[in-house]
Amino acid sequence: MDIDSLIQHADEALETGNDQVAIAAGQRLIELRHAYGFEVLARAYWARDEKTKAIRTLQDGVAKAPKLWPLWQLLGDYWTDVGDEKRAKESYEQVLANEAADSVARAHALSELDRHDEAIATAREALDDAEDDQERARLQYSIAYALWSKGDNSAALQAAWDAIALHASNEDAMWLIRELERRKSKKAMQFRLIVEGALKGRRYLVTYEVVADDEDEARDLARRFEPEASRQALMFDIKKGGKAADLPKGVYFRSDAVFEGESD
Repeated sequence: MDIDSLIQHADEALETGNDQVAIAAGQRLIELRHAYGFEVLARAYWARDEKTKAIRTLQDGVAKAPKLWPLWQLLGDYWTDVGDEKRAKESYEQVLANEAADSVARAHALSELDRHDEAIATAREALDDAEDDQERARLQYSIAYALWSKGDNSAALQAAWDAIALHASNEDAMWLIRELERRKSKKAMQFRLIVEGALKGRRYLVTYEVVADDEDEARDLARRFEPEASRQALMFDIKKGGKAADLPKGVYFRSDAVFEGESD
């Protein structure tokens, strides 16, 4: 398997939660002297709740490839999660010191360093030069996250929806919307929805994972993520999953739309 195929294989394993396959792929990437293997390994260990091993893997990675800012960013996030603010700050400062770090990474590091206004300015400045709506959505989410971090919840919620308007499948914005809306219920269930809609005469399909009290609420929560012009004519195929009383209600996943005549 060549490097590109191995990276794709590792990403698919991480996405589907197959940590054993991801670990094997990460180790192979490191054997092939590709530093992305450190990130793959760390994410797989973290998913297993082996947090110490994940952090040590990233420490090894930044020691061997100190110019790779994604390793520093992930290390900062993991240090933050375990409560080591000093080491997290040092990691985020390494991201900012790296000229290759993109605007999303810089805005995230600035937010984590409580430099929220700088984070917002960095993301807004980059919006005009963004290559596509997915990148614009990531930058818009960076603005939302910075606003939330500084305590401006109302503006953060609006900015998160602005990100969804650009790319409805942005999972970071979905997460922030759930955090801000804080909808909890002892009756909540998991639902899987296949939604059929139409835009400009073209039919499309999307898949959702939603936590809601019932099918009607699941439809309503998903409908908010669809273009306004298509909402009234949406068709839903719904399957109920398990109980989810411990999870905030809301949308957890939306696939990108597949239009009639296209393959996914």
